[in-house]
Amino acid sequence: MTLTQQLIEAFVRSPLTVFQLKRSSLKALCFYLISALIVFGLAACLLVSNQDLIRQALFDYLFPRSWHEHVDQLVGVFFESQAKLVLSSMMLGGSLVAASILLFPLKEYYSAAFEQEANFQNGAAEEFSLIRQALEESKLLILYITAQMLSLWLGLYPYSWATALSVTLSILFLFFFFALDLISPTLQRHKIAYIMIIKVLFKNPFAALGFGLLYSLPLLLLGNYILRVESLSIIEIATIMFLVNIGILALAVPAGTSLASKLLTETRALKPPAKKSLKIGYSLIMLTFLIGLFLHSRLALSLHHKSQILKCEYRVVWSTFDIDMPSFESLKNGQPVSKIGFDLAITNPTPFDLSIEENVLLAKQNDQLVGSVEVSGFDVASGKTVIKNIKINAAMTTQTLSNFSDLLDGWQLSLEFELWPGIPFTVKLVN
Repeated sequence: MTLTQQLIEAFVRSPLTVFQLKRSSLKALCFYLISALIVFGLAACLLVSNQDLIRQALFDYLFPRSWHEHVDQLVGVFFESQAKLVLSSMMLGGSLVAASILLFPLKEYYSAAFEQEANFQNGAAEEFSLIRQALEESKLLILYITAQMLSLWLGLYPYSWATALSVTLSILFLFFFFALDLISPTLQRHKIAYIMIIKVLFKNPFAALGFGLLYSLPLLLLGNYILRVESLSIIEIATIMFLVNIGILALAVPAGTSLASKLLTETRALKPPAKKSLKIGYSLIMLTFLIGLFLHSRLALSLHHKSQILKCEYRVVWSTFDIDMPSFESLKNGQPVSKIGFDLAITNPTPFDLSIEENVLLAKQNDQLVGSVEVSGFDVASGKTVIKNIKINAAMTTQTLSNFSDLLDGWQLSLEFELWPGIPFTVKLVN
């Protein structure tokens, strides 16, 4: 299709086919919606009403009891590192996969009923064997997980270019997979493999991405908004996204069937990829998949090992608190306090020795950054206390102190270190 044809098909003709639903396809639509709402509605009710129990059960299973008060901080490193659009895209993609797995027979029945009633000239249906269908779905699942791992890994890096790339890839993956998921039932009914479906979508990228954009963008923006609502838990947010997406999918199935029918003749005319190209492509996907699993598992292990820092006790020895004041004239002119010094007592109550590598200590007073200092690595033996002298070149002035008479109040200390080269993790020590 030409560019104009792709855009018209994605944004006009295919979406308008929802008004062509007749008796059989309307019944299939109702059956799909009712079944989806029953399945996901019951699951949502159970999850939301028991979210505290589920949360506690996961904590009990995954973490020692002494860690529970710190788990929110461990989980936060993931959610705070990701752009809201990436998290929204991940939830939408997850709901798409869940609906495909649990409701695939109903979606197939709905699509087939509409194809027949709309009188598309697609020829007789010819299904793959069940083993071939399972193999095709496994390939698609690996491709989807690989794409998600790639965008999530990039989002962990605190660089503007990494965030922009993560958001861009995540959104493009979502749009593409939405189109792929909605047109595949029709093409697979006519014995078209996923590799050929992907190939025809690559030849018609504006139709694929335009179709995905039309049905995904409203939900993407909704997710971006509700992820900022602090009163909603992650389970409640995911529930809202899943249930709203079911309604969108119900409208998108006829459009996907129409777009697939439009692409069917072109797909049949395409030559299958050469075996050598297929081997290279599958090898690259599997290699990326395995590298992604390795990196994410190593990151999880690093977080597990270094989270031992959370179990230690930290205390500022206020009797050692000292400020190296500049001249009175400098203070009056608002010049920075030159140095702040104090002793930090670190107690290790665990049965394991702790080794802390080089890191950065951040000091705040009433949420205003005072300064930061690189701290050399040190060890804390089990059951022992280590005193670490801290000297900070302050970035504050007397004008930024909340109240000079309350200089010892409102202090916060945080330790920042790398979970993985380039991926920071911050632990609150004194708050």
